[in-house]
Amino acid sequence: MKKMIQLLFGKPFKKENSFISKYFRFTYWGMIAFYFFSLSLLGLSTFYNISALTGLVIWGVFLPVTFRLTYNLVGKLNGLEKEG
Repeated sequence: MKKMIQLLFGKPFKKENSFISKYFRFTYWGMIAFYFFSLSLLGLSTFYNISALTGLVIWGVFLPVTFRLTYNLVGKLNGLEKEG
């Protein structure tokens, strides 16, 4: 499961004892929880309406890519480093 999350969302930034580091870690894990929750809801809606499958596939790809780009950009601007 950890490998799949890192494949989709990338690695989180290093854990440090600063507010920014804690905020970024909270954001990372919060987005992962939101992603799986929203995918499960969209998966349920696909049973009732097959045309929702398109939205499920787009959401399943678009959200991790968008999050990964913004998370990396904002994190690097704040001087954070990825976990090794």
